[in-house]
Amino acid sequence: DFASCMQYLKSKLYHAMPFYHLRLMLMGSSGAGKTTLARILADNSSTTSSNKDDIVLSKWNYSPSSEATMHCYSIWDMPSNEGCESAINMFLRTRSLYLLV
Repeated sequence: DFASCMQYLKSKLYHAMPFYHLRLMLMGSSGAGKTTLARILADNSSTTSSNKDDIVLSKWNYSPSSEATMHCYSIWDMPSNEGCESAINMFLRTRSLYLLV
């Protein structure tokens, strides 16, 4: 139920450590908008590939306020073709944020 799920998440948060550099993995179907979202977040800068079968890497620096610590995200725009599905498992990490688009 919802209450036990929230209790579990709060217990995980209690023991959490802040990380200021994370990997943001964009995953989803072809044409869902992963690349568009990556370009908007990265402000069209520092992309490393334009081939739709490649993993596209971008950087996104974010600070919630002017006094807060800067967070740096490495955006990984994962291709959705069948040839890359088996390779995606190599990139799965616990210090990554996964966004399904």
